[in-house]
Amino acid sequence: MKYLIPIFTLLILFTGCSEKKSIPKKTIHIQKIEVKDLTFTIKEHHFSYDFNQSKILVFLDASKASTFQIDALNDLNKTYYVINKPELIKYFNINRYPTIIITKDINHTKRYEGFIPSQMLKYELNSTQEGN
Repeated sequence: MKYLIPIFTLLILFTGCSEKKSIPKKTIHIQKIEVKDLTFTIKEHHFSYDFNQSKILVFLDASKASTFQIDALNDLNKTYYVINKPELIKYFNINRYPTIIITKDINHTKRYEGFIPSQMLKYELNSTQEGN
C-alpha cells in the first residue's frame, strides 16, 4: 500500500502533464493570376504556368514605341496578351517597354525588349511556332 500511493501520484502527475500538443500546420498560400484565358500560379514563392501552345505576352507603357508594337502585332494577325499585372511584371523582370515574351513552357521563353518591327517579329514568331 505504501508503494501504491506514490505510483498513483506519479501516474496522475504524468497523465496530467502528457497532454498532446498539436503541431501547427503550415499553410500553403496559392495565388492565381488570370489574364483572359491564361492562368499563372504563385505557390510558396514558386511561379508556374502551363500553356498548351506558345503564347505572346506583351508588356507596354504609354510610350509611342508601345503603340507601334501593338500596330505591328495587329498587322500580323497574331493573338497576344497585354500584361499589366504587377506580379507578372516583377516575375518576368520587365525593365524596358515594350517587351515581348513568347512562352513555350516555364523553362523555355524568348524575350524581346524594345520595339520590334513587324518583319522581324514575323520571322521570330514563325521560328517559335515551328519549334512547337
